[in-house]
Amino acid sequence: MKITGGTLRGREIIVNSRADLRPSQSRVREAIFNIIPELNDKLIMDLFAGTGILGIEALSRGAHYVDFVEKNPQGSKDLHTVLSKLQIDSKADVYCDRVETVLTRYKAQKYDVVFLDPPYRQSIESILPLLEHVLVDDGLIVYLHSAHPSSAISPETYQSNNLFLSDQRKYGDTVVDFITHNINTSIK
Repeated sequence: MKITGGTLRGREIIVNSRADLRPSQSRVREAIFNIIPELNDKLIMDLFAGTGILGIEALSRGAHYVDFVEKNPQGSKDLHTVLSKLQIDSKADVYCDRVETVLTRYKAQKYDVVFLDPPYRQSIESILPLLEHVLVDDGLIVYLHSAHPSSAISPETYQSNNLFLSDQRKYGDTVVDFITHNINTSIK
């Protein structure tokens, strides 16, 4: 898997194979980073990080700092190794814990962008109320999920959590929801 843009463009990330990993495809990552606003000096959170590729792409493209959350102990260890090999470990923390626990414990921290890339069968509705509290006023959530209709979250569900679906794109079997914290925030 290769980094698609920024200062680390072309660098390869080698990760141990795990059945629970579903890294974002390069064309999906490229599309996401062509859509979201400038990342320079932004604070990012990468939830359900897995390989960490979304957060690593953000660091490569100028993000100030990324907090990765990956509950799998081996996955967290592998992510530490990758960050160290890329020499970007000083710009990141890796939390080996459940997403809900981290969002509750560290809700005083506010993020500009939150990447949300859970396993396709996992519902995120229980963490939506927690996301509102970790975003800056004009913050953005980038949520990757299955194109299967059962994975979709209605705009009304987002709105009941003070979040707003501002854009949605489909790339093969993956749908990307761009969710803002403020109804007047534009992602382009």
